[in-house]
Amino acid sequence: MAFIIDNNSTYRIPKDPASPIRYAWEMVKRDHEQVMGAAPSIVLGEEELADIVIRYAVPEDRCLYRPEAFCFRFVKDGGRTELHIAANDDLGLVFGMLEYSGKHLGVDPFWFWADLPSERRSRVELPADVRFAGTVRPVPRLVRQRRGVPDRVEGGIPTREVWQPVFEALLRCGGNMVIPGTDLPKHGIHADLAAEMGLWVTHHHAEPLGAEMFRDYAQRTIPYGPNEDDRAGDEFYHHPARIIVGHWLQGKSDQTNEWWLYWATGDVDFPEQVEWFPRKCADAVPGWRELRERIERLLPELADPDRLRLKDHLLLHVELHLSGCEGFDALGKSYSAYREGNYPLAFVYASQAMWRYRKGQIALQEAEHGKWDHFFLADWLTNIESTVQNMDTLRRWLRMHGDSPDFFAWYKQFLMPETEKYIYLENTHRNPLSDDELAKRLADKFGV
Repeated sequence: MAFIIDNNSTYRIPKDPASPIRYAWEMVKRDHEQVMGAAPSIVLGEEELADIVIRYAVPEDRCLYRPEAFCFRFVKDGGRTELHIAANDDLGLVFGMLEYSGKHLGVDPFWFWADLPSERRSRVELPADVRFAGTVRPVPRLVRQRRGVPDRVEGGIPTREVWQPVFEALLRCGGNMVIPGTDLPKHGIHADLAAEMGLWVTHHHAEPLGAEMFRDYAQRTIPYGPNEDDRAGDEFYHHPARIIVGHWLQGKSDQTNEWWLYWATGDVDFPEQVEWFPRKCADAVPGWRELRERIERLLPELADPDRLRLKDHLLLHVELHLSGCEGFDALGKSYSAYREGNYPLAFVYASQAMWRYRKGQIALQEAEHGKWDHFFLADWLTNIESTVQNMDTLRRWLRMHGDSPDFFAWYKQFLMPETEKYIYLENTHRNPLSDDELAKRLADKFGV
């Protein structure tokens, strides 16, 4: 005989439930409503009848007696059958409730983050003679703030609405621990909320606990050191690039940047440090381009929701890596041309670096839609916008080397028709080109 879950199903939860149980119940209630189309009824009295009973275990349940274990039991009550979700502790009940949501209601653990709506159903049938017991092995998880949602950030601190989906996904995946990052404010809501939801809160990896880091990157990411996990993330293309521009424009090219670049390049002089990063990036460009092309060939074959999901969750990151690699490669070429005294070419390459880095900005903006609107406005750590501004500052500085003060000399030397170079009206022909226009036309002239 089948056990039926539908929009008439009633639930019973413990009286005066602990905080983790309240949070988990809100998740199950929401999931039931999304799947069945109506909010479920709830009863609180221990003697009241319900279809799904959430309670603490008793010896007769033969539930595994270990922390965080839970069990499902079908209980006959006269002519009725009840599904009991039982556990010995609060976190066990949370895991049992979320197992019920995922296994029987069909809610994906990453429904929020991957934009995966639950399938609408009129009923779910379960074989009523099945017993199920489960346990979740404690798995430490590192949760750190990277980019926040600005309209849900107060005074630079992510709010409860930002963190709750993070912790929900962690619980749905069987995680029981969070390790707050040292970059998070001590008075933020994150630690309190994690504890309220039943998670263990422990020390950061920089503190004595020594929790293991977790960063497997795709094979196309740049290896920059001897260790297997020495793989470049998006910051690799931006922090060192801005450091190089700052060192260069301060007139320190004859000095090794020992503090900020030594970790990657080793003990070499500054020109070699500059060459090291663009070389690594140039080598990675073909792989990223090939992956992007494969994704773009696949996109037309997908339905709209899947196409959008693939763009947001894979193509976005490919574009960030590719634009970073191409931008750094162009920056290296700009420095080489500068050292050779070819300032117009250096100006062109600096402009190309700016344009390539700007593609990363555009990719972030295109991924901001629906509930993700403005999500990347708080890109203050990698800070692609700052890198774009640095490249703009660099090219303006380079234009001073030979095109100043009238900003007409390079146009006249390289672009002006020979028939106009010697006899022309100053008031009609000396209108300086913008940096973008000059760089584009010089790039065509130089064939780069």
